[in-house]
Amino acid sequence: MRVSFYVPFTVSATLIAGSAALIDPQLTGTWSTKSNKVFTGPAFYDPVNEKFTEPSLTGISYSFTNDGFYEEAYYRAISNPTRPSCPEGLMQFQHGTYTKSENGSLILEPFAVDGRQLESNPCKSKTAVYTRYNQSEVFKVEIPCALDIWK
Repeated sequence: MRVSFYVPFTVSATLIAGSAALIDPQLTGTWSTKSNKVFTGPAFYDPVNEKFTEPSLTGISYSFTNDGFYEEAYYRAISNPTRPSCPEGLMQFQHGTYTKSENGSLILEPFAVDGRQLESNPCKSKTAVYTRYNQSEVFKVEIPCALDIWK
């Protein structure tokens, strides 16, 4: 079975069909978007000093361990079409546990008090806003079907 995960970028991985395991060892490692500039770890978010470090390009990265834990690094620039001089920047960090549901979907449950978000909007405030962040995620399964070739 081949699956694709969508939130908010696409990653494909082969999962073991019929496995009773709630975690997938084939996910172990770090996944990153095409920019290849955003990675999980203290170079993105330093939890000791509660400090984000801005990468040179935007992107998303997930790291998974073989014992059911994950970490996420998210950096986005948000355009403002009505006020092009007012783009926003958003950096998010969270980590927690992940499981694979019976239908093959991947469920990420963050540790509620550990997530952080830094939002920058120079047209609303002279300083960025630093807050706690907590957002569960579900990567839904996409099972290819022979009929898809007729679409």
